[in-house]
Amino acid sequence: MANQDVFAPGAGGVPEVVVGRDDMLNDFDWRVQVLQRGGRGENIVLVGPRGNGKTVLCRKIEMMAQDRGIPALALSGGEIPTVPDLLGKLARPSLWQRWGLEELSLSVPELAKVGVRLGGEAESALKEALQKCAAPKGLVVTLDEAHVAAPEVARALLNAAQMVANETRLLVVVAGTPALDWRLRLWSATFSERADFRRVCRLSADDISEGLRQPLAQRTPKVTVTEGALAAVAEDCGGYPYFLQQWGYRLEQLQRHVIDREEVEAVRGAVMAARRAQYGRRWNEMVDAGVVGAAEALARAGLAQGGLPLKSVQKTLREYYAAFGYEAESARCALLELADIGYIWDESGESEAYVAAIPTLAGYTLAKAESYDMDSVMANFGLRLKRWQQEQAMGRGPGA
Repeated sequence: MANQDVFAPGAGGVPEVVVGRDDMLNDFDWRVQVLQRGGRGENIVLVGPRGNGKTVLCRKIEMMAQDRGIPALALSGGEIPTVPDLLGKLARPSLWQRWGLEELSLSVPELAKVGVRLGGEAESALKEALQKCAAPKGLVVTLDEAHVAAPEVARALLNAAQMVANETRLLVVVAGTPALDWRLRLWSATFSERADFRRVCRLSADDISEGLRQPLAQRTPKVTVTEGALAAVAEDCGGYPYFLQQWGYRLEQLQRHVIDREEVEAVRGAVMAARRAQYGRRWNEMVDAGVVGAAEALARAGLAQGGLPLKSVQKTLREYYAAFGYEAESARCALLELADIGYIWDESGESEAYVAAIPTLAGYTLAKAESYDMDSVMANFGLRLKRWQQEQAMGRGPGA
């Protein structure tokens, strides 16, 4: 289980105070109580850009389950390349012992069988494994970073989970970046239709202020944050939870009894440096995916100033790639890449408008305009487009 810290700007950390998610957390707690009473779980999908707190929500529901004596298994999409690897995680004796389920066992032939051929046999073996683990006390499984999961693994897990949830006490939480909902419909239509989708959006200015004030007020001795400091931090964060954790982490290190605007300015340089490093990673990802030029085009079209209607996004991307001789379908591939990276996102979920997923990243992208080799970038996009087309043909990726 991840450590719970006052502020946790790193990946996987759980801050001491989680603000703006009360409705979700209360709902999670209710679902865990249902499992504890012997009821069946309703699977959950969390969708949102990086840094909005999906991992924190996964860790919180795991904590809720464990507090009520229900086993919780945390998985990450990028760490499970095959179904046998997934079964191997369920088959670890140390895991059963920690859960108090020493009497359970999974046979080696099951693992060998699915290692030979995927498909119905894999899902059958996985279903049996989940049933055995969930039957005594119930089971909560979280799959974070699900958007990078191997399609075979995701399909087997989601289909098996859907079948088991109808029979025993199992709750599966799947979390990933905005293109995850497209992928889920292809991986497991049944899971996608029956799961409860939740969009993990930005926080309000009041929530940002409370997320800074409450943890510091609980320190010994108490740390007071003035209204001016709260307003300055809230304005800078733009509702982005990751930025809040960066500010809180550095302000706490000052070890002052009062945090005012002077203290905010004292750490601003460190916060901006951390932000630039994050932006640099996202920018490099856009270069590698061949979409950095498209990102610049969207920023110039108005994304840097607020948001863009869907039609404007589509038109901008089509025109950009048409100039390089690409067909119209390239715009859809680019849009999903930019959504996965965290550059743009349909926050309302109504497919009407897009906003910058990470505040001011569009401005950063404009500041670095054309500081790359265009031929290399377009070659990268050609490779990505080819892989995307192959995914479509195989029915294993978004857009099929």
